[in-house]
Amino acid sequence: EYLVYMYILKTKYQNSIGGDIWNYTLSENRSFKDVAKEQAISLISELKIISCKAENYGISLGTDEKEDIRKYVETIYQSASEEDKQEYKLTIDSLANVYMENEIAERVYNACIGAVDTNISDEDVRQASIQYLYIASGDIDKAEKLRQKAVKSGDFLSVARQNTDSETCEMIIGRDYENVAFAETALSLHTGEMSGVLTTGTGCYVIYCVNENEESLTAQKKEEIISQSQRTVFETQYKLWAEEFNIQISPLIL
Repeated sequence: EYLVYMYILKTKYQNSIGGDIWNYTLSENRSFKDVAKEQAISLISELKIISCKAENYGISLGTDEKEDIRKYVETIYQSASEEDKQEYKLTIDSLANVYMENEIAERVYNACIGAVDTNISDEDVRQASIQYLYIASGDIDKAEKLRQKAVKSGDFLSVARQNTDSETCEMIIGRDYENVAFAETALSLHTGEMSGVLTTGTGCYVIYCVNENEESLTAQKKEEIISQSQRTVFETQYKLWAEEFNIQISPLIL
Protein backbone atom coordinates (compact mmCIF):
# COMPACT_ATOMS: atom_id res chain seq x y z
CA GLU A 1 0.00 0.00 0.00
CA TYR A 2 2.86 2.35 0.85
CA LEU A 3 4.48 1.56 -2.50
CA VAL A 4 1.24 2.35 -4.32
CA TYR A 5 1.17 5.79 -2.74
CA MET A 6 4.80 6.36 -3.63
CA TYR A 7 4.00 5.48 -7.22
CA ILE A 8 1.00 7.85 -7.25
CA LEU A 9 3.13 10.70 -5.89
CA LYS A 10 5.91 9.98 -8.37
CA THR A 11 3.59 10.08 -11.37
CA LYS A 12 1.86 13.18 -10.00
CA TYR A 13 5.04 15.25 -9.84
CA GLN A 14 7.46 13.80 -12.35
CA ASN A 15 6.09 15.77 -15.32
CA SER A 16 7.02 19.07 -13.67
CA ILE A 17 10.20 17.96 -11.92
CA GLY A 18 11.59 15.42 -14.35
CA GLY A 19 12.22 11.72 -14.74
CA ASP A 20 14.85 11.43 -12.00
CA ILE A 21 12.34 12.72 -9.47
CA TRP A 22 13.49 10.83 -6.39
CA ASN A 23 16.98 12.31 -6.55
CA TYR A 24 15.73 15.87 -6.93
CA THR A 25 17.16 17.87 -4.02
CA LEU A 26 14.91 20.20 -2.05
CA SER A 27 15.81 22.58 0.75
CA GLU A 28 18.00 21.40 3.63
CA ASN A 29 19.55 18.79 1.32
CA ARG A 30 16.46 16.60 1.52
CA SER A 31 15.55 14.57 -1.53
CA PHE A 32 12.10 14.64 -3.06
CA LYS A 33 11.83 10.95 -2.14
CA ASP A 34 12.28 11.77 1.55
CA VAL A 35 9.45 14.30 1.38
CA ALA A 36 7.25 11.95 -0.66
CA LYS A 37 7.80 9.20 1.91
CA GLU A 38 6.54 11.50 4.69
CA GLN A 39 3.54 12.48 2.56
CA ALA A 40 2.70 8.85 1.82
CA ILE A 41 2.89 7.84 5.48
CA SER A 42 0.78 10.83 6.50
CA LEU A 43 -1.83 10.13 3.81
CA ILE A 44 -2.14 6.47 4.73
CA SER A 45 -2.41 7.26 8.43
CA GLU A 46 -5.11 9.86 7.90
CA LEU A 47 -7.09 7.72 5.49
CA LYS A 48 -7.05 4.75 7.86
CA ILE A 49 -8.43 6.88 10.70
CA ILE A 50 -11.08 8.50 8.52
CA SER A 51 -12.11 5.20 6.94
CA CYS A 52 -12.61 3.68 10.39
CA LYS A 53 -15.39 6.22 10.91
CA ALA A 54 -17.28 5.30 7.73
CA GLU A 55 -19.61 2.96 9.59
CA ASN A 56 -20.64 5.79 11.93
CA TYR A 57 -22.02 7.63 8.91
CA GLY A 58 -23.45 4.55 7.24
CA ILE A 59 -20.97 4.86 4.39
CA SER A 60 -19.90 1.94 2.21
CA LEU A 61 -19.33 1.20 -1.46
CA GLY A 62 -21.79 -0.82 -3.45
CA THR A 63 -20.84 -3.56 -5.88
CA ASP A 64 -21.32 -1.33 -8.92
CA GLU A 65 -19.26 1.45 -7.35
CA LYS A 66 -16.43 -0.93 -6.60
CA GLU A 67 -16.55 -2.21 -10.15
CA ASP A 68 -16.40 1.33 -11.54
CA ILE A 69 -13.30 2.01 -9.46
CA ARG A 70 -11.69 -1.22 -10.65
CA LYS A 71 -12.31 -0.23 -14.27
CA TYR A 72 -10.76 3.14 -13.62
CA VAL A 73 -7.62 1.74 -11.98
CA GLU A 74 -7.22 -0.76 -14.80
CA THR A 75 -6.36 2.20 -17.04
CA ILE A 76 -3.83 3.40 -14.48
CA TYR A 77 -2.31 -0.05 -14.26
CA GLN A 78 -2.08 -0.39 -18.03
CA SER A 79 -0.34 2.97 -18.35
CA ALA A 80 2.35 2.02 -15.81
CA SER A 81 5.67 0.80 -17.16
CA GLU A 82 6.75 -2.77 -16.47
CA GLU A 83 9.63 -1.40 -14.43
CA ASP A 84 7.23 0.59 -12.21
CA LYS A 85 4.89 -2.39 -11.86
CA GLN A 86 7.74 -4.43 -10.47
CA GLU A 87 9.37 -1.72 -8.36
CA TYR A 88 6.11 -0.57 -6.74
CA LYS A 89 4.47 -4.04 -6.62
CA LEU A 90 1.54 -2.68 -8.60
CA THR A 91 -1.50 -4.84 -9.18
CA ILE A 92 -5.05 -3.94 -10.10
CA ASP A 93 -6.11 -5.12 -6.64
CA SER A 94 -3.55 -2.98 -4.80
CA LEU A 95 -4.50 0.09 -6.80
CA ALA A 96 -8.23 -0.59 -6.42
CA ASN A 97 -7.95 -0.95 -2.65
CA VAL A 98 -6.22 2.40 -2.36
CA TYR A 99 -8.71 4.21 -4.59
CA MET A 100 -11.68 2.61 -2.82
CA GLU A 101 -10.38 3.73 0.55
CA ASN A 102 -9.86 7.23 -0.80
CA GLU A 103 -13.44 7.29 -2.07
CA ILE A 104 -14.77 6.19 1.31
CA ALA A 105 -12.64 8.78 3.12
CA GLU A 106 -13.91 11.52 0.82
CA ARG A 107 -17.49 10.55 1.57
CA VAL A 108 -16.79 10.57 5.31
CA TYR A 109 -15.28 14.04 4.94
CA ASN A 110 -18.36 15.27 3.05
CA ALA A 111 -20.65 13.78 5.66
CA CYS A 112 -18.63 15.36 8.47
CA ILE A 113 -18.83 18.86 6.97
CA GLY A 114 -22.47 18.50 5.96
CA ALA A 115 -23.67 20.67 8.84
CA VAL A 116 -21.58 23.68 7.82
CA ASP A 117 -23.78 26.64 6.90
CA THR A 118 -23.15 27.52 3.26
CA ASN A 119 -25.81 30.25 3.12
CA ILE A 120 -23.58 33.32 2.96
CA SER A 121 -25.08 36.42 1.41
CA ASP A 122 -23.30 38.10 -1.47
CA GLU A 123 -23.46 41.40 0.38
CA ASP A 124 -21.49 40.03 3.33
CA VAL A 125 -18.62 38.95 1.06
CA ARG A 126 -19.00 41.50 -1.73
CA GLN A 127 -15.70 42.44 -3.39
CA ALA A 128 -15.44 45.88 -4.98
CA SER A 129 -12.72 47.27 -7.21
CA ILE A 130 -11.71 50.81 -6.26
CA GLN A 131 -9.17 53.52 -6.94
CA TYR A 132 -8.05 55.82 -4.16
CA LEU A 133 -5.96 58.87 -3.37
CA TYR A 134 -4.04 59.00 -0.08
CA ILE A 135 -2.64 62.09 1.65
CA ALA A 136 -0.40 60.99 4.51
CA SER A 137 -0.21 64.44 6.12
CA GLY A 138 -3.95 64.48 6.75
CA ASP A 139 -4.27 67.80 4.92
CA ILE A 140 -8.02 67.91 4.27
CA ASP A 141 -7.86 71.05 2.09
CA LYS A 142 -5.25 69.46 -0.17
CA ALA A 143 -7.30 66.27 -0.41
CA GLU A 144 -10.45 68.25 -1.30
CA LYS A 145 -8.66 70.24 -4.01
CA LEU A 146 -7.35 67.05 -5.56
CA ARG A 147 -10.83 65.57 -5.34
CA GLN A 148 -12.26 68.52 -7.26
CA LYS A 149 -9.46 68.20 -9.81
CA ALA A 150 -10.36 64.55 -10.34
CA VAL A 151 -14.03 65.44 -10.77
CA LYS A 152 -13.23 68.04 -13.42
CA SER A 153 -10.75 65.89 -15.31
CA GLY A 154 -12.94 62.80 -15.27
CA ASP A 155 -9.76 60.77 -14.80
CA PHE A 156 -9.51 59.89 -11.12
CA LEU A 157 -6.71 57.37 -11.58
CA SER A 158 -4.34 59.82 -13.28
CA VAL A 159 -4.85 62.42 -10.55
CA ALA A 160 -4.37 59.78 -7.87
CA ARG A 161 -1.18 58.40 -9.40
CA GLN A 162 0.37 61.86 -9.69
CA ASN A 163 -0.48 62.96 -6.15
CA THR A 164 -0.88 59.98 -3.85
CA ASP A 165 1.40 59.13 -0.94
CA SER A 166 0.75 55.40 -1.29
CA GLU A 167 2.54 52.86 -3.45
CA THR A 168 -0.61 51.94 -5.33
CA CYS A 169 -3.92 53.58 -6.17
CA GLU A 170 -6.01 50.51 -7.00
CA MET A 171 -7.29 47.56 -5.02
CA ILE A 172 -10.01 45.00 -4.49
CA ILE A 173 -11.71 45.46 -1.15
CA GLY A 174 -14.17 43.56 1.02
CA ARG A 175 -15.62 43.91 4.50
CA ASP A 176 -12.68 42.05 6.03
CA TYR A 177 -10.23 44.83 5.15
CA GLU A 178 -8.28 45.92 8.24
CA ASN A 179 -9.09 49.65 7.87
CA VAL A 180 -12.77 49.45 8.81
CA ALA A 181 -13.66 53.08 8.06
CA PHE A 182 -11.97 52.88 4.67
CA ALA A 183 -13.78 49.63 3.81
CA GLU A 184 -17.18 50.92 4.90
CA THR A 185 -16.78 54.07 2.82
CA ALA A 186 -15.55 52.16 -0.23
CA LEU A 187 -18.37 49.62 -0.06
CA SER A 188 -21.01 52.30 0.36
CA LEU A 189 -20.20 53.66 -3.11
CA HIS A 190 -21.94 52.62 -6.29
CA THR A 191 -20.07 52.10 -9.55
CA GLY A 192 -18.79 55.44 -10.85
CA GLU A 193 -19.24 57.27 -7.55
CA MET A 194 -16.53 59.19 -5.70
CA SER A 195 -16.40 59.65 -1.96
CA GLY A 196 -15.85 62.86 -0.07
CA VAL A 197 -12.62 63.29 1.87
CA LEU A 198 -12.31 60.48 4.42
CA THR A 199 -10.15 61.32 7.43
CA THR A 200 -8.64 58.48 9.45
CA GLY A 201 -5.87 58.15 11.99
CA THR A 202 -3.39 57.48 9.20
CA GLY A 203 -4.29 60.36 6.86
CA CYS A 204 -6.89 61.41 4.29
CA TYR A 205 -8.44 59.40 1.48
CA VAL A 206 -10.61 60.00 -1.53
CA ILE A 207 -12.10 56.83 -3.01
CA TYR A 208 -13.53 56.15 -6.45
CA CYS A 209 -15.61 53.03 -7.10
CA VAL A 210 -14.73 51.30 -10.38
CA ASN A 211 -17.07 48.34 -9.85
CA GLU A 212 -19.21 47.96 -6.75
CA ASN A 213 -19.41 44.17 -7.18
CA GLU A 214 -16.78 42.07 -8.88
CA GLU A 215 -19.07 39.07 -9.18
CA SER A 216 -16.44 36.42 -9.88
CA LEU A 217 -14.30 37.61 -6.96
CA THR A 218 -17.34 37.77 -4.70
CA ALA A 219 -18.20 34.17 -5.58
CA GLN A 220 -14.57 33.16 -5.00
CA LYS A 221 -14.52 34.86 -1.60
CA LYS A 222 -17.71 33.06 -0.63
CA GLU A 223 -16.17 29.72 -1.58
CA GLU A 224 -13.02 30.54 0.41
CA ILE A 225 -15.05 31.28 3.54
CA ILE A 226 -17.14 28.14 3.16
CA SER A 227 -14.06 26.00 2.51
CA GLN A 228 -12.29 27.42 5.54
CA SER A 229 -15.32 26.73 7.75
CA GLN A 230 -15.49 23.19 6.42
CA ARG A 231 -11.78 22.60 7.03
CA THR A 232 -12.10 23.92 10.57
CA VAL A 233 -15.05 21.64 11.34
CA PHE A 234 -13.31 18.60 9.88
CA GLU A 235 -9.93 19.29 11.48
CA THR A 236 -11.59 19.64 14.87
CA GLN A 237 -13.41 16.34 14.41
CA TYR A 238 -10.35 14.58 12.98
CA LYS A 239 -8.25 15.62 15.97
CA LEU A 240 -10.73 13.85 18.25
CA TRP A 241 -10.72 10.76 16.05
CA ALA A 242 -6.92 10.64 15.94
CA GLU A 243 -6.73 10.54 19.74
CA GLU A 244 -8.43 7.13 19.62
CA PHE A 245 -5.62 5.52 17.66
CA ASN A 246 -1.99 4.66 18.17
CA ILE A 247 -0.37 4.55 14.74
CA GLN A 248 2.89 2.69 14.34
CA ILE A 249 4.89 2.70 11.11
CA SER A 250 6.65 -0.40 9.90
CA PRO A 251 10.48 -0.24 10.09
CA LEU A 252 10.48 -1.61 6.54
CA ILE A 253 9.11 1.74 5.39
CA LEU A 254 11.18 3.94 7.66
